[in-house]
Amino acid sequence: MATRDFALATVVLVLAALPLATDGRKPKQEKETSWRMAHHSFTKTLSYDNTLGDWVSSAATMALRDRVQLLPPVPDRYGILWNKQPVRSGKFEVSFTLSGTPKDSKAGPDDAVVAFWIGLKDWAAEYSEQEIVTKSKSWKEGLHAAGLTFAVNRPNFHGLGLLFLGKDRSKSNRQSATVLWGDGSKVYDHNLQNVPEAPGATTKYIDWLTLGTQVKLKVDENGGIKGFALTSDVNELVGDTQWSYIEDGANSQAFLSLLADGRIKVNDGDPAGSWKVLPGHRLRLWHPDKLDCTMRLEGELAAVQEDPRRFPSPSMSFVGKLNPKPEEANKVPDEKWVQLFELPESTFPKGSPECYIGFSGWAGSTSWG
Repeated sequence: MATRDFALATVVLVLAALPLATDGRKPKQEKETSWRMAHHSFTKTLSYDNTLGDWVSSAATMALRDRVQLLPPVPDRYGILWNKQPVRSGKFEVSFTLSGTPKDSKAGPDDAVVAFWIGLKDWAAEYSEQEIVTKSKSWKEGLHAAGLTFAVNRPNFHGLGLLFLGKDRSKSNRQSATVLWGDGSKVYDHNLQNVPEAPGATTKYIDWLTLGTQVKLKVDENGGIKGFALTSDVNELVGDTQWSYIEDGANSQAFLSLLADGRIKVNDGDPAGSWKVLPGHRLRLWHPDKLDCTMRLEGELAAVQEDPRRFPSPSMSFVGKLNPKPEEANKVPDEKWVQLFELPESTFPKGSPECYIGFSGWAGSTSWG
């Protein structure tokens, strides 16, 4: 038997309201605008200086310096992170990055679970940590006594649940993302290995436990919901590529070549410095020519400076491969987003009802084999 040990963190969460169309039509050349919901969004982490007070963080979940750690690298721990503020929009988009760092690069999440929720009930208002910890010394028993038996939620939840799992029904190690829509009366089996094949479930078998899996969910004005994921190998994606460095947010100041050996070329200069991949789809860049920063990839073709913070934020834009194959020359590749699910119109109630977003999880059992 081998001990499993990984931490699971969320490093970026952005919720944006999208404008409602007046007649359902929009010119193709018109770029859709959106408004970031500040009380529901964070970059890197939460603190008392920004929106920590808008969230319920409980069990083993902690806001660390550079991330919100949903689950620690300790078996049999629970994670809870729910927003207290309602989303009052019938058309919005949620994007977040999950970063998992197993000690063994070949290890998977085994029987652990991570869940993202869009609930039509105020979960945070009904939650009492004191009630759970006073009923039992065991978090599992306390949560079950409170009725939170389904991935730290109620088995008859009302809303959307997107569950990231590590095992299938046969108990084989097979990672998946499963979406469920609960109507408040349907009761789901608390045995999570049955979730991928549950009635009404949509499951995509995808290796989601990476240094940075990006996820997007879109709720449209007709009540349809779509979900997508991007699970790129960042080392493979970035090595031997050239990027335009835009220091003032508008104009390109230099071209950065990120070499496969970990060094950086600025314009036509000699290779120097270093780049490396950090958890959460981040790049650490250092070059003696005044480059010392952490960039966060947004998709596969763009990155924005995260540290040190500046305004406007410097950014990078993908130019191309340094040694492209003939078919890759002078082409910008398509981003490899995978569609996880598509729920039909009228799934999300019309009329802009209040909803709430949150995360939960369980680190899994003590060992695996």
